[in-house]
Amino acid sequence: MTTRLPKNVLIVSWVLRVALAGGFIVMGAVPKLTGQPMAREIFDALGVGAAGMYATGLAEALTGVLLLIPATTVYGGALTVLLMIGALGAHFTKLGFPMDPLPSEPAPPPMGFIAIAFLVLGAAVVFIHRKSLPIGGASAEPSGAGAGSA
Repeated sequence: MTTRLPKNVLIVSWVLRVALAGGFIVMGAVPKLTGQPMAREIFDALGVGAAGMYATGLAEALTGVLLLIPATTVYGGALTVLLMIGALGAHFTKLGFPMDPLPSEPAPPPMGFIAIAFLVLGAAVVFIHRKSLPIGGASAEPSGAGAGSA
């Protein structure tokens, strides 16, 4: 179920959703699904190898699509939050937050900080579209059935 949002909130929602979807597809899914060396190196360091890399790439591609479909936006936002919690767990436990690359290597994007930004943006999407959730949203309101019945 989708709800009517004020125009300014709807514009903010679309900006967030397009930015997140683009980020997930371009920076997340494509490098993983094409097996780029940096993605392979990261998932090897995590100990999950190619299978984990491809599974994460598929989850990121799905998230990007869900964010762009109005009826599934809140689920894309929730999946964003879950994926970024996993990404931050990987950074806090095994990957770290590297800032200074070796002089001979190009500077990698600060992926841990991108994960934090995506987590915040995903939470904002869930908040904006929270009434679309089946639990705690508009569909969870009492229907009146059973009230006063014997």
